[in-house]
Amino acid sequence: MKIFYQGKYKNILNIDHKFLLDKVSKSGVLIKKNSKKSNVGHINIDGFSIRTILKANDDNDINNSIFKKNATFPENTSFRFASNKYFNNTNEELNRVRTIHRLLYKTIPINIRNLNNNLDRLDRLSPNYNKRKRKIKKRIKEKRILIKELRFEFKYRKKIAYRSAKLLIPSIYIIKKTKDGIIQAKWTFLGIEQKRIHLGMIKNIGKYDDKKLRNLTIKIINKNYGAPFNSLSFTWINKEKKRIKKWQNTINNKSLIYK
Repeated sequence: MKIFYQGKYKNILNIDHKFLLDKVSKSGVLIKKNSKKSNVGHINIDGFSIRTILKANDDNDINNSIFKKNATFPENTSFRFASNKYFNNTNEELNRVRTIHRLLYKTIPINIRNLNNNLDRLDRLSPNYNKRKRKIKKRIKEKRILIKELRFEFKYRKKIAYRSAKLLIPSIYIIKKTKDGIIQAKWTFLGIEQKRIHLGMIKNIGKYDDKKLRNLTIKIINKNYGAPFNSLSFTWINKEKKRIKKWQNTINNKSLIYK
């Protein structure tokens, strides 16, 4: 699925979340389980209770409730070297996790190994021996602090990235109600079950396999919903699910990537 963004069409996984939600909200799909309502409040003026309408939650609150629910950094998290920044872009979150994995299991261990080798090769008779030794040990200490912080970031960042991707890749399920003689499609987006799609009667399309029924579902979605769902395809869903699976296999590899 793609949306026209910054002068060209881009995959929805590579678009700013606030912009994406604004576009998606105009497509016809649900982005919140409950409709957006204003809060009613009261203030007291000179002994009289005045009814007021409080401003409803803004777009940032919607963004936070969708993408950060059950996938956030602990409060007051701070780092010296790592980062608790939210990119609000799914591909950037996924790429950050891959980068951290590479740093943890390749780049930094190699750097520490090289620094230790440099430490062993120092000339003890050199007048600058102690100065160089302190400098190298300081760098090794900083690298070890970095590893500790990156491991903490990695623990939470991978949950944030995975949830973000999972929310943006629609899931389609075929439901056959034999009692009623109908076939429906249940589909979810942003973690919300969207309006079910009536595909037809079992007596007419009951012999269709699930792939054909899913393609029929996508054809109806293309027709009934605006961008980016007018460009949704079963091929795109499969491609993105395989990409996320590959990403998971990479970041779950705990062994060192070097010898």
